[in-house]
Amino acid sequence: MDNKNILVIPHTPHIHVKVRSLEMAKALAVHNNVYYLLWDEINDFSLLGRLKQRVFNSVSKTHKRSVILGYEMKRYENVTVLENVPRAYSPVWYAERHNSKQLKDIVDKHEIDIVINASFISSPVRKSNSLTYVYDLVDDPFNSGKDSIDRIRRRFIEKEIKKADIVTACSITLAEYASETWNREVLFLPNGTEVSSFEAISDGTINTLKKRWGIKDRKIIGFISNFEPWNGLPFLAEVFKELSQRRNDVVLLLVGTGSGLEQVRDKFEQMDNVIMTGTVPPERIAEYFKMIDVGLLPFDKCNFTDRAFPIKIIEYSVGRKHVVAVPLTELQRQRLPNVHLVEKDTGLWVNAIDKALAMDWQEKWDRKVSAYDWTRIIDERLVPAIENVTGPSEEHFTKKISRSNEIISYFSRV
Repeated sequence: MDNKNILVIPHTPHIHVKVRSLEMAKALAVHNNVYYLLWDEINDFSLLGRLKQRVFNSVSKTHKRSVILGYEMKRYENVTVLENVPRAYSPVWYAERHNSKQLKDIVDKHEIDIVINASFISSPVRKSNSLTYVYDLVDDPFNSGKDSIDRIRRRFIEKEIKKADIVTACSITLAEYASETWNREVLFLPNGTEVSSFEAISDGTINTLKKRWGIKDRKIIGFISNFEPWNGLPFLAEVFKELSQRRNDVVLLLVGTGSGLEQVRDKFEQMDNVIMTGTVPPERIAEYFKMIDVGLLPFDKCNFTDRAFPIKIIEYSVGRKHVVAVPLTELQRQRLPNVHLVEKDTGLWVNAIDKALAMDWQEKWDRKVSAYDWTRIIDERLVPAIENVTGPSEEHFTKKISRSNEIISYFSRV
């Protein structure tokens, strides 16, 4: 599948953190023209506001201009970002009509062949015979904490799943849930990472990074995340407090920011041997996964986390690290050999981290974790699914995908 025009609609409007939709877009852009949509939410329903939208729609006839009213095109790595595209949010009936028209104009203007939509709300795609529509469930969407929002999300997602040509999900558990809920075949399309970006990191780079943070001769346990309240940081604070009483050669590295960290920042600031790095640019984050000795995933268990397959688990693993994690359902099913699933008990976690720090990586695991390279996932999972709808290209009539059966078997294992 080459030289297709693909529009990716993410579930969150960020390009400066690692998110599934953006990483997928970059992998697809190796052989295709990929547009990545970033909504700019609007709530101006006045006559003037609607008139501005009419003007915007009427002048958006050509993409030779890089800036149109409220709509900017720019390059981010190998992807064309459509930034500040006005999106209405409420009332729902108007938002869906308005946003659907916006999307249709973009599809027509850029002659889009394939739309991959991961939005949870108010981004309905208009189907046509010339368009292949993929709806991607990146997370369990019904976790807002507000019943009214979850009802709106459920109605929207149900409509999109019913009209989509292909439905994908980031975990086996979520794929089964979606299949049972909406009576659709759902393709497990796992999260991944760019394996080559990890392989390119030299020992010199890691040593320089350790020197920068003053931890050159210490053992490093790390939690790398966009910290949310359900990330389990209060529990991790208790674990590290007890671990520090057992041994004084370990540093806890917290990489990232978020409301979950702010709620417990005082606890960590009172401890010795805790480093909070703040935000790290996505192009440098692989260095931190390579620098640590053991990765951590202390999530609270709920439907949202239990059905997730966190990208950081893959990044820890591609970085060739052992991981201590709570026994989320999806992690139990994936059975990665370097991921040690431990119930959320302070003593058990301290023991598990202590043991993991003494463990070596086994070379035979490299083959397993390499299956989570985004290029392989796209080529061996998504492309065949799309071509099953559109028909195979000439390339795929002759190309032998020697690892296809292997990766499908591995990913489908339960």
